[in-house]
Amino acid sequence: MESGGLPSARRSSASELHRLLSRVASAGLSYGEPVRVGERTVMPIARVVVIGGFGFGPAGAGEEGGGGGGVVLSLPAGFVDAGPDGARAVRAEALGAVGLGALAGALAGALVARSRA
Repeated sequence: MESGGLPSARRSSASELHRLLSRVASAGLSYGEPVRVGERTVMPIARVVVIGGFGFGPAGAGEEGGGGGGVVLSLPAGFVDAGPDGARAVRAEALGAVGLGALAGALAGALVARSRA
């Protein structure tokens, strides 16, 4: 046992988990890069779900082992549309599958056009 009350393997795993959770808990996962077209700006919004777990225990012969796993899901939730007349939030459910596909295509096209400029 080392300083801090935890073996170094557990301490490094805990710090790695903290680092990962700090990155996952940022707004960057929920809000996409704003795309400006003319006087309008559209910002995609995602619903982010994080599921995971980890544990430690005896591995045999006086050794300890541990493991963990998880998943991060990012699902389209809608977008914010801002222009000279104000801003509005549009939920993905209001668009339907065709509208959501059209939005994704329009945003991808705007990003390609912006990268060529």
